[in-house]
Amino acid sequence: MVRYNTDIDEDIDDRGTPPKSTNATVQIKVNDNDDLPPKFTKGVYRTKIKEFYPITGMRIHQRLKFNPPIHAFDQDLAIDAPIRYDIIAGNERHLFSLDHVNGSLFLEKEIDLDAERSLPGNTFVLQIQASQVDNPLKTGRYYTNAIYVLLSYATV
Repeated sequence: MVRYNTDIDEDIDDRGTPPKSTNATVQIKVNDNDDLPPKFTKGVYRTKIKEFYPITGMRIHQRLKFNPPIHAFDQDLAIDAPIRYDIIAGNERHLFSLDHVNGSLFLEKEIDLDAERSLPGNTFVLQIQASQVDNPLKTGRYYTNAIYVLLSYATV
């Protein structure tokens, strides 16, 4: 867990006749403190999904592709704690699910463009939170980063 390490060599002489001397090596180690929240590699992730036609009512589990993939990392590099991902807003109808371990986003239900006419710009906006698994104090709103995932329709 050491992030910084340095050695200082010191030679010391007195003013006597004959002079006496000694030397010492001091080793300094600085440990990284667990003080930074997780950070996403991008501020906004975007993808497109196609309208389903006809609607069958069947439940689906379609992984959505992002370039680059949704990913957050512990900014305390020497600690590198595991990250948990959660959808914290924008999924009131439970159309989407998120893999808590790797951040993969899935479409869970078929989407009909006609049923979503009130959706601004045909875009779903999801807010996703990344928090450290090993530090429960970092799950509060001040200790997590949020991103927006914009999902747009692309008709067949």
